Amino acid sequence: MKGIKKLGLLTLVMLALAAVAGAASASASGLTADEYPATLSSKVKTQLSFGYEAKTFATCGESNLSGLTKGPVNTVPMSASGFNCGEGGFGGSGVFKANGCELTFHTGAETAPKEFGSSAFNGTVDIGPVGCGPMTVGVNATCTVSIYPKTGLPAYFENIGTGKEATVVTTFNSGSILKFTTSGTGCPTAGGEKGYMYGGWYVSAKKEASATGLHVLAKAPVGAFIAGKESAEEKEQPRFESEGYPTALTGQPIFVNPVFNFTKSSIKCNNGATFTAELSGVTKALPVSASYGDCTYGEVTNNTVIVMNTCKFVYNVQNSNPPYYAAKMDIACSKEGDMIETLTYTSSKHTTVVCKMTMGPQTGLVGVQLETLGSGIERAIGVATAVKGITYTTRSALCSAGGIGVVSTNGEYIANTLLYGTL
Repeated sequence: MKGIKKLGLLTLVMLALAAVAGAASASASGLTADEYPATLSSKVKTQLSFGYEAKTFATCGESNLSGLTKGPVNTVPMSASGFNCGEGGFGGSGVFKANGCELTFHTGAETAPKEFGSSAFNGTVDIGPVGCGPMTVGVNATCTVSIYPKTGLPAYFENIGTGKEATVVTTFNSGSILKFTTSGTGCPTAGGEKGYMYGGWYVSAKKEASATGLHVLAKAPVGAFIAGKESAEEKEQPRFESEGYPTALTGQPIFVNPVFNFTKSSIKCNNGATFTAELSGVTKALPVSASYGDCTYGEVTNNTVIVMNTCKFVYNVQNSNPPYYAAKMDIACSKEGDMIETLTYTSSKHTTVVCKMTMGPQTGLVGVQLETLGSGIERAIGVATAVKGITYTTRSALCSAGGIGVVSTNGEYIANTLLYGTL
């Protein structure tokens, strides 16, 4: 990774911006604080209410939610405490118990702002986890309502404020779909499947005792990195990690464009290449999908297409030391019989194939170096690939690598990228 080692700060920033701006990711929005770890707390916006059909059991003038995040996340468990609930038309007793249940908020797709004119997002909230509680609230002095776990309740998030005062407003309304039961005497109903719950809060963040900004972003950046060192202990060995899961990774070529070298020939891909992956947890193996734009074989520009089918490059970090980790590369295909295909046509119109070569599944290809660049949420995984010894098969008579069916083991693949993470 000689080029990355020599990278100046300005160049790195420009490359990082280009990589993030050009990323095509299916990732969801995420909640991000300006500093971590961030302690989350809330103030009431809309009083929390419980009821069934059009009738209210109890309304809580005070309802506090609290949580902790150590990095950007799109799932936020919030503990419920300090509820002060009063009358809801049945003489509410004011006793609320979470009984181990939490409200877990999930940020979702960006939408139009409803109230504050800032960026806003749909999402969901869960009453859970499954098997908790149930939550209970007093309807009157002798009747208690139990509210059972439920996932996927509609929620809404909107950003307000700036700087350290930046806050996220969240509201949710379950609709009349919650299971509830009643116990005691004087209950307005025996229970059913049409209970409801709604409320809203201003959620803010602090690092230690100081306020820090809290935001929901359409693509919340999240640091992706390689941790660990050479060790006899597996738990200390190198692995791919990120600050939050799942993390979508995206990168474009840097320093050199991707090249496939074969016997007496090369395929050079000059524009439009993209590399994507997903980290769902700590792992030693990172499957990376690749797509290529304009590729050229020989003297005719843009006459070649790389078809990946279901195949990916799998990077396996080895038991080695930072900052430049050794890795091996596999070619892995999820569908039996699939291979990477290189299709060279007579012209850039891609009508008649004159040369086809294939690379099937194979393991343990050497010539990969990995590196973590940047800091915090701007950390990225640098991947420098200069693999030799790829096995490939010539499928057309006009290929310079040989006749139909000739198997060679001298293939090479060269590519460099920085993989940036978003939630």
